[in-house]
Parts: sequence; structure tokens; C-alpha cells
Amino acid sequence: MSARHTITGGFVMEILIALGVVALWVILQIWVLPRFGIQT
Repeated sequence: MSARHTITGGFVMEILIALGVVALWVILQIWVLPRFGIQT
């Protein structure tokens, strides 16, 4: 039981990290880069 829970927890964390990276990339594209005059 605990082994399966660890695998599931790691899988969820990987998904959350991936979503966080994508969200940061989108925020950079939309908000940060244009403020510095970088064309996206």
C-alpha cells in the first residue's frame, strides 16, 4: 500500500511541477517579456 502511494504521490508531483513550468512559461510570454520590449 505504502509503495503504491509513494509512486502515485511522485506522479502527482511531476504533473504539478510540469503544470507549474508551463504556467511560468505562459506568464513569461504574455506579461514579462513584452515589458522588456522583447517580441514574442
